[in-house]
Amino acid sequence: MDSFRYAQILLKYRPRSEEEIKERLSLRGYDSENIKEVVRRLKQCGLINDLKFAKYWMEYRLLYSSRSKFYTVFELKRKGVSGDIIESILRDFEAVDEKDIVFRLAEKKVKSMSKIKDRLTKRRRLYAYLGRRGFGSSISREAINSVLSD
Repeated sequence: MDSFRYAQILLKYRPRSEEEIKERLSLRGYDSENIKEVVRRLKQCGLINDLKFAKYWMEYRLLYSSRSKFYTVFELKRKGVSGDIIESILRDFEAVDEKDIVFRLAEKKVKSMSKIKDRLTKRRRLYAYLGRRGFGSSISREAINSVLSD
């Protein structure tokens, strides 16, 4: 399959960073010159743009997938987005209150744990659940104390 066509297929599923595209093309066995040309063409067509990708990823993870800003920044770095772009994106999302996210997650999770009677088990599982989503111990503890105070 043509490398440019393969990159277009990847971009149909979701937006991707430049580094992700390079990595996927490399894994597929395309040579570095071919990859550079494909990336150049994709940029020229406006199909890859790390700034737009970072905005999309941050919005999706914070608002719909309920992850912390810390975890989302970690993911963006892993996807090859530069630190400058990440910092500019964080300024756009300063208004997003993680407290609302963590409290909503804790409330939702505690409802699914209704059959568990042991309070310590509930607390431990909630703490682990929120930790896996990148929330710190203090904000997690506050949310857990709030939802288990009933």
